Amino acid sequence: MVVVACPHCDEGIELPDTAEGLFECPHCDEEFEWDNQTIQAQDAMVQPRDFWIGLLVPFLAT
Repeated sequence: MVVVACPHCDEGIELPDTAEGLFECPHCDEEFEWDNQTIQAQDAMVQPRDFWIGLLVPFLAT
């Protein structure tokens, strides 16, 4: 299973690892498309928390 964020309400949704196609969010009832390219694009995105940790850690170490 993979947990993805709904692009409309940002709530977490569990989908099978091999899921592809059009899905309806159980939280907001909006439809969104999910496929392997979406997975790769999400993996490539930098999360804001990761950015700040990477920025602050060198200063905390000194």
